[in-house]
Amino acid sequence: MTPEEIEKLEHITQSSAFYRGSVLNECIFLEKTIDDFIVKDISFDADTQIRIFHILLDRMTLESKITAFTYILDEAQDKSGFAKTNTKGYPHKQLIKRLRMIKDERNFFAHYAPLINADALEFYPQVGLINFRDKTKIEFYNDDRIKDILKLIHEVMGEINKMITDMQPT
Repeated sequence: MTPEEIEKLEHITQSSAFYRGSVLNECIFLEKTIDDFIVKDISFDADTQIRIFHILLDRMTLESKITAFTYILDEAQDKSGFAKTNTKGYPHKQLIKRLRMIKDERNFFAHYAPLINADALEFYPQVGLINFRDKTKIEFYNDDRIKDILKLIHEVMGEINKMITDMQPT
């Protein structure tokens, strides 16, 4: 390999670490926002909330939290008289869809290795993350795609934070 190619691979490695850290960091904040919503739906008592965090939420996967979050939203819609049909879904359907998209991206960043071999140079300056499960799959990322992912995370977090703000103690 030429010195230029080695330098590009080092840049790919550094970009990969930066991208991964950025996405995973924001996903942690999003997950804690979901936790906050769930705990406040159950109780506004601080001691009870802490027990829920200690006993339940810190042991649940992100997917389990999204499922619980979905249930809470579905239940609220049902109680308000909303009637879900085959053609009319819950109003929060798109929010849940975006949450699951974020979760999938998060899992890719958390579990798949960066592509840092001669093949990676073909796609430089993009960063490839490679998955070997069942068959080889490579997802490529650049600054714009990372910005879009982070923007989506912030939008979803904002929607959930608004729901938390609108909650009233019972």
